[in-house]
Amino acid sequence: PAAWASAPWAARPCPRVSRRPARLLRCPVWTAIPEPRAPSEDEALQLQLRQMTEDLQNAMQVLIDQDMIRVQRAPSWVEVEIKTDILFPSGSAEIETAAVEILESLAAILAERPYPIRIEGHTDNRPIKTAQFPSNWELSAARASRIVRLFEQRGITASRMVVAGMGENQPLADNATPDGRNRNRRVALVILGAPPAAGGLPTGSFFVHLAAPGEHVEDLQHHAGHGDGHTHLDPEDAA
Repeated sequence: PAAWASAPWAARPCPRVSRRPARLLRCPVWTAIPEPRAPSEDEALQLQLRQMTEDLQNAMQVLIDQDMIRVQRAPSWVEVEIKTDILFPSGSAEIETAAVEILESLAAILAERPYPIRIEGHTDNRPIKTAQFPSNWELSAARASRIVRLFEQRGITASRMVVAGMGENQPLADNATPDGRNRNRRVALVILGAPPAAGGLPTGSFFVHLAAPGEHVEDLQHHAGHGDGHTHLDPEDAA
């Protein structure tokens, strides 16, 4: 009606209803961030052994490609196998001049780690009988001892190292072929993933284990803790 035009509410237009959807406000969600978990002793060991393996492989890659050096890792140890043909002349324990640089590169990597190192000398089955080396036992032990002495001169603590003269008793291949004998003539550096126990290894002397035929030497600490069948050599006598 016309009267409504003068009504009080007529001057106030009705509010328009918005057709836009209501805007939702998003509140931040707080999520608790867990504290980083410290690695277990085994995880830390595996990480360190993996890193050491990579360092050794990178340093020795050229010789690895030539099949003169092999590096392998197990859960509790790393082994570097070197063919003695690049280390020593035939029937000798004197390190070749060209091999010194190789061993120095290995020593630089190993000196940074606290782990025990077992240096094993291996020969083929060809007999040797000289005044210096009456048998392959003496030759293999003397070769390993020479490497220990060089490592000590390059900063590896003597108490970390053990010498093992294995002779011909741990062949990796058939000695009936030249290739097999070449494979068997080697020096193995076995780095165990555990710091040496206090007093576990003799300091300032070489610990030589003469392995019996068919014996498999798996654990440095096992042999270091038993006296039967082991011989201690003074460094001056080991060569």
